[in-house]
Amino acid sequence: MKNLILQYWTGSMPEWARLAMESIKLYAREIGADYELVSGWPLGEFRGVVSQKVCLIMEKYDVYDNVLMLDTDMVYTGIADDCFKYEGIGRLHLKAMSSKEKTKQGRYWPNLYKVNEPLFFGNFVKLTREQRVALRPFLPSEQFILENKSDPSLSRFNTSMPPNDEQTLHYMFHQSGVLKNMSSLMVPHDRFCDLPEESHKKATLMHFCNDRKNNIISYIQGQHQLKIL
Repeated sequence: MKNLILQYWTGSMPEWARLAMESIKLYAREIGADYELVSGWPLGEFRGVVSQKVCLIMEKYDVYDNVLMLDTDMVYTGIADDCFKYEGIGRLHLKAMSSKEKTKQGRYWPNLYKVNEPLFFGNFVKLTREQRVALRPFLPSEQFILENKSDPSLSRFNTSMPPNDEQTLHYMFHQSGVLKNMSSLMVPHDRFCDLPEESHKKATLMHFCNDRKNNIISYIQGQHQLKIL
């Protein structure tokens, strides 16, 4: 099996992101996966920054059996369990799936939302080649994106935004039906996707989102086995 781990960043990179990225590069080496840091606008600037992570479906990656897209605030703990051994996409956002009124996904972009259909947190998304190929025809077009930006009145920044990566993939999943016959949609998320305070004591990857980013440098400094400083 040939596997790839992707991350996306554009612009200058803070130290916490650099160290977190180096930890993921180390993880990729230890499990025998390739690694690539993507930058710029691989899917077009009209999609916005966050949705560039959907580039994992691009044809250029069809040489890989599996492709994993990780946020840059994901950190490797030094426990090298191979996530590619496990079936599943990532961690389902169950609250967001339950009702469009309960989540910005449905409120901001109602034309892309479908209740109870798979919607995954964007920090960890792992897709097989077959899934990526099946999803590709359903990538929203530029016209569709322009017509379905968020309602400016709902944004704390009072500006319209293109659908993010989570909502874009959610739309592509329910339009394609590619996940209908999967027996397990979630990986063991306490070992690969969760916040530090939620994770298994032997977790392999942890998600230092929001203010937790401030803890990444000290965490990595304390993980001497990582040897990336």
